Amino acid sequence: MHGPNDPEVHVDGKLVVISIRGWGGMPTRGKLEPLNLPVSKVIISETPPEMCKTQESCSYWARVTQSRHMDTFNWGQIGYNFLVGGDGRIYEGRGWNYMGAHTRDNNNNSIGISFLGTFRRQEPTQKSLEACQLLIAQDLDNIGGGLILRFVERQQWLAQPPQKEIPDLELPVRLVIALPTNSENCNTQAICVLRVRLLQSYDIESSQKCDISYNFLIGGDGNVYVGRGWDKMGAHMNNIPYDSMSLSFAYIGSFKTIQPSAKQLSVTRLLLERGVKLGKIAPNYRFTASSKLMPSVTDFKADALYKSFANWTHWS
Repeated sequence: MHGPNDPEVHVDGKLVVISIRGWGGMPTRGKLEPLNLPVSKVIISETPPEMCKTQESCSYWARVTQSRHMDTFNWGQIGYNFLVGGDGRIYEGRGWNYMGAHTRDNNNNSIGISFLGTFRRQEPTQKSLEACQLLIAQDLDNIGGGLILRFVERQQWLAQPPQKEIPDLELPVRLVIALPTNSENCNTQAICVLRVRLLQSYDIESSQKCDISYNFLIGGDGNVYVGRGWDKMGAHMNNIPYDSMSLSFAYIGSFKTIQPSAKQLSVTRLLLERGVKLGKIAPNYRFTASSKLMPSVTDFKADALYKSFANWTHWS
């Protein structure tokens, strides 16, 4: 955290959050309502009247906004969770853990981020847009969490490029196969990214495959990590007939006795729905366990995972 009298800091490409104390704000009055995380929405707004481009002016307008909210509206704190300055800094409001007062009927399921200024005739600065993006990326474990479908693309998890051209799938597929990665589990994006990168390295370097085996990987953080994606044939079954006619959903972890997280199950439904909507999965698809197709392969054993889908309509 940085205060208003701190020396100028380089903010380009880095997340800099100024605490309430740092921007000279008043402490919270009374008790704020806790926010039930993860939230399903991030709501963006503007805070009139003027856009600011220095830490000094942004701190001033944050204090003006806070005074209006606390002294005029009698709120316990500034209404936003965070404010974004044109200087490329984030000004802390209620933070991640407390419900804001920014959007009626949506405060209990969202994070409110307000850009300092009015933007009907002018665009926000590039620095402020980048700062907002960095803020959201920093705490993705508090956003989404299986309630929304969020893909972590290959470039985001720093994937190696495929070692050779991968054959196309014939779409839509009628078979979607669930299987475990048999790696350690993960519950945050940072750890899930590490798991996915290690899996790709193993597949390429030890198993002599041209890429990570799976079409998609589903982490305990509720994110979907893009492997080979919708259009390319996987190598998940090591069986060309099955690989050429199916999409694979690989669950990061080992699930012989441990059940998948609620986030993993929720996002699975969303991913299946998206696949059907995009025409990648046939409406009458079959969702099944890899161990049911190839019972002799011990790596496919994941009873706790498969039991979680027992009552799903397309599971068989």
